[in-house]
Amino acid sequence: MRLKEDFFREEVRCDYLINSKMKRIWGKELEILDKFDEVCQKYGLRYFLAYGTLLGAVRHGGFIPWDNDIDVAMFRDEYEKFSEIAEKEFKDPFEFQKNFFNLAFGKIRIKGTTAVEVPYLDDKINQGLYIDIFPLDDVPKEENCNESYFQIEKELAILAQHPDIYIDQIRQGFEATLTSQIIVDLLRLSPKDRIKEYEDFCLKNVGSSKWCGYIHGVAFANKKPLKKEWFDTIIYLPFEGKEYPVPLDYDNVLKSLYGDYSKMIQGLSEHEKIIMDPDNSYDNYLVGGEFFDEKFWR
Repeated sequence: MRLKEDFFREEVRCDYLINSKMKRIWGKELEILDKFDEVCQKYGLRYFLAYGTLLGAVRHGGFIPWDNDIDVAMFRDEYEKFSEIAEKEFKDPFEFQKNFFNLAFGKIRIKGTTAVEVPYLDDKINQGLYIDIFPLDDVPKEENCNESYFQIEKELAILAQHPDIYIDQIRQGFEATLTSQIIVDLLRLSPKDRIKEYEDFCLKNVGSSKWCGYIHGVAFANKKPLKKEWFDTIIYLPFEGKEYPVPLDYDNVLKSLYGDYSKMIQGLSEHEKIIMDPDNSYDNYLVGGEFFDEKFWR
């Protein structure tokens, strides 16, 4: 472990108290990030800190004080190469999960810890602490969102991950670009196979746009597309005592994602509905486990 003992002490950053438990959570996530960085260097794969983790590196030199997770991103072709070698590279206590609960991105978990999402308290799969790995796909600039290819990409993403939402949109009058037969055929597939169809489509169309983004975020979270050229050159910034890759033009990336990112807005993490424990295994918190609490199950 590269972190010094005083890292794990309770402290106040930006008028926000970070307790020792959260520091231990951060420590486990950094352990995963360091392993991920090691593997990417071994295979010459490019990645960069993303979203709140990129913001934390630029503005704080580490975690945003009220954040509790780590995000990284890779272009689609690099992400698929990484996925192919991940299983053999991430051995105990690490585990790579692709398309966790049918969402089209990856996670690397560390055993002996807990990051249980409340809706999945009865799922026995590994739910240890993790980092998220987001694939960046070719997406349109906003004013061109109705172009046929990108509309198909967006619909495939929604249908693969949230078929109920997609069908509901059609019932409400949405005019689908996908034909009825294609929709029926995709719905007959398993969730895993639907995501594979979406990923194959994205991979075939790498290079079709000068813009990129995590398509699930573009489709659902109003995340703006990002210029690929902003990622052409990589630099390294410190994050909790070690340097990691970020895009040289991080200023434009962060402005596109957050606007005036110099303003610090204390808010709840998007991961508030996750039970996190750096010291005990997730199975203790699942239904029937030693620490299972009925209040989370309501």
